Amino acid sequence: MSRPALRGPARDLAAAVLAGEVTMGRGVRLAGCVLLAEAALILAAAVFALAGLGIRAGVFPILIGAWLAVRGAMTLRTVRAGPERAWRRNA
Repeated sequence: MSRPALRGPARDLAAAVLAGEVTMGRGVRLAGCVLLAEAALILAAAVFALAGLGIRAGVFPILIGAWLAVRGAMTLRTVRAGPERAWRRNA
């Protein structure tokens, strides 16, 4: 924080989030879970098309599913790491 007067409240808020007293980022966390679920479904369909039906076009959905899985994992990681980073920075 650029203003010293706000460092204490920012640290207290981050500590409350880390302790589980306050839930933040619910919508973003849900979006990350949706991305992961979508990636799993796309990957399952692509593997079925590639292995079960022998369709070579199943490679493209595998790439899309992997991309969505990485984005979902990074979103969840960012939501989880945000309060920890804020708590450390405002020490």
